[in-house]
Amino acid sequence: IPPDFGRDIMRGQRGVVQLIVDGSDPNIASTATFAAGAVAQSQSAKLTSEMVARRGLGIMSSGIDLRPVVLYNPSMLSVNFMVPGIIGLIMQFQTLLLTAFAVVRERERGTLEQLIVTPIKTWELMLGKILPYTVIASVAGIGILVAGRVLFGITVVGSLGLLALLSVLFLLGSLGLGLLISTVSQTQAQAMQMALFIMLPSILLSGFLYPRETMPVIIQKLGLLVPLTYYLQILRGIILKGVGIDVLWQQVIPLALFSLAVFTLSAWRFQKRID
Repeated sequence: IPPDFGRDIMRGQRGVVQLIVDGSDPNIASTATFAAGAVAQSQSAKLTSEMVARRGLGIMSSGIDLRPVVLYNPSMLSVNFMVPGIIGLIMQFQTLLLTAFAVVRERERGTLEQLIVTPIKTWELMLGKILPYTVIASVAGIGILVAGRVLFGITVVGSLGLLALLSVLFLLGSLGLGLLISTVSQTQAQAMQMALFIMLPSILLSGFLYPRETMPVIIQKLGLLVPLTYYLQILRGIILKGVGIDVLWQQVIPLALFSLAVFTLSAWRFQKRID
């Protein structure tokens, strides 16, 4: 609101108001712009009526001129919102689902005992199980990022190094969750069911499809238990807004705690299963 807004209104002129909108989520941005426009129109009608009643000024000479400015996604394209979400979803899907089969597949094939009697250490065996899926998920994430740049012109505004570091942190939690499923499952079918049981709520509660702000409060609270929720906010913050750790720390801390806790638990379960 400029300093001369009130003066212009009192003179019967149109007062200019600038509306700054976060366009990283087009659904919320369009809703906010529409709602602000409705408020401006309502206030314009009220001011115009008052001025006409008091001074008899022309109806079109007064009111509020709302001028929206959309940041981060000026065209409010949905694809700019979806591409970072797809990166997070694919990376979680691959690491969680593939790692969930790591131990249970060996058990079903009868080769787990052969691995146990080999001279390799437990941590080496666990690393061999999760490292290939880490590479696969990383390549998939980079591929989607490149495709978004080539096909839709989406560039990473923020730090690529920070994005890579926090992606590794997210992968650590997803790998740990998949490995934990693998150690408690008896069959591949059971591992698949448990993985899907985790994946489906992640899609619905993380904000991948629907803005979390539009969900009921209890659903928003449940979404805070999903690591994908924090990673999607990190992805969109770095890719679309170019923000750093000084802004994203509220997402980084719970994601780090989750990843550390789950990976530690899965490593302990893996050690116990091998022993």
